[in-house]
Amino acid sequence: PVMPRLPFPFQPLSPVVDFVAGVNLSMYSKSLIGFLGGALLLLIMGAFSLLILTQMNNRVEDLSLAQEKMDLARQMKNDVTSQMHFRAMALLTGDDKNNEKIANAKSAFSQHLESFESVDPQSALVSFDVLLEASDRFNAASQKTLDLYESGETPEAMAFHLAEEHPISHELEAATKLMIDGTSLEWAEAHDAFHSNRSLLTIIVWSFSGLSIAAAIFLGIVMSWSYIRPIRLIGSALSRVAAGDFNQRVNVPNRDELGTLGTDVNAMSQQLGTLYQELEDANRQIVASEKLASIGQLSGGIAHDLRNPLNVISNATYILNQAVVADADFNSNKKIRHNIDIINEEVSRATRSIADLMDYAGTQILQRQPTDLNALIQDCLSKLPGTDGIEIVQLLDPRLPMVDCDSDQIKRVFVNLAINACDAMPKGGRLTISTGTERGLAKIAFCDTGVGISDSDLGKIFTPLFTTKPDGTGFGLAASKEIIERHSGTVDVAQNNEADTGTIFTVNLPI
Repeated sequence: PVMPRLPFPFQPLSPVVDFVAGVNLSMYSKSLIGFLGGALLLLIMGAFSLLILTQMNNRVEDLSLAQEKMDLARQMKNDVTSQMHFRAMALLTGDDKNNEKIANAKSAFSQHLESFESVDPQSALVSFDVLLEASDRFNAASQKTLDLYESGETPEAMAFHLAEEHPISHELEAATKLMIDGTSLEWAEAHDAFHSNRSLLTIIVWSFSGLSIAAAIFLGIVMSWSYIRPIRLIGSALSRVAAGDFNQRVNVPNRDELGTLGTDVNAMSQQLGTLYQELEDANRQIVASEKLASIGQLSGGIAHDLRNPLNVISNATYILNQAVVADADFNSNKKIRHNIDIINEEVSRATRSIADLMDYAGTQILQRQPTDLNALIQDCLSKLPGTDGIEIVQLLDPRLPMVDCDSDQIKRVFVNLAINACDAMPKGGRLTISTGTERGLAKIAFCDTGVGISDSDLGKIFTPLFTTKPDGTGFGLAASKEIIERHSGTVDVAQNNEADTGTIFTVNLPI
């Protein structure tokens, strides 16, 4: 299956998705990094917001301070104006209550001036020394005017008021007006700065909110599709595996748990394919075994039934041969002698085939006895037919111990292997038979330089009914293997690596 593509709107993000998938980190780490990325944006927004809020708080304090200074300056100006008003009323009406009001206004002016200096001791709007000097002069002129009034010299008090006291009040009023104008300007600047900071804060909050939403959507798409695509790919492969297609393989680029899962899915698919093939092979072997078991049972009975007529034919041929030899006319007839030889050979071949069938069927009971395998091999070779042009080499270990076995059946195995080796060398060659011991086993090797066995046939040669010979039955090697295994041994086959061609059969029998 092919890696699924991203939906149409997200296809431009494919390189980013592939990059995230290829990062060598776990899914947990990738998700954590994505979460921390969004959290970092929120943290940055919070930091900027906090900074702007601090600036706004400072502007609010500046506004409050400017408003307080403005109020104090206005009250100071009002205190001076009130004194001039009450002074004129006192001089014109002679009402002493106005003088008390003048004293209260002077006290209020002094308090307001002290408050202004306490909230802005380094004020650039006014020189407190100059203002205090003018206030002292104003107080002194006011006292002189009051003294003249109280001594009954009202006209003189009025003249002094107009000449001295009133002009000084104008000085104080001008100074307080400058303070009012300055504090008004400070208030306006603080007000503008506050609104500027508020606008900036609004822009930052909206910008980071939009950026955070965009980043969250971006990270969500990238992270989710870096997981969804391989999951869908693996799911598709698993569906096909479940349907019986064990050739499915997935190429997951992720270097995280999903990449590991893809590798495991590939291994599982391969293992299931192997197990399924082995299961099919086992089923075929079971079916074949059942068929062969039936054939074995049937062939055992048939072989037993055929043995008697073959013995009769063999005996009749012997008698016929004796009669031919006794009669000079028949004895000189080569055609008759040739046909008698053919009958003898075919009877012998049929007898061997019957014996192979009975050996494979396992109908004969083992007659075990200590046996000299070297002597058994020499006896087999002395009676071996069809060895013209074949060099037989015997490498027999004289120290080979006696082996407890059924000598007749083991002899049949050796004869069968030797005949097969000779049949594999129709143009001549060399048959080397060697014996030895290894790890408690007697090893007997039949090594020929014949046509050899193809790699594809090596695993089949012990299968019943399998043969490469035109006139073979396919039971000879199967019967030999059955005999050896009934002796708790094994028989192996391999290519003859020491020669250009040929085969090595090795029989292993427990000592």
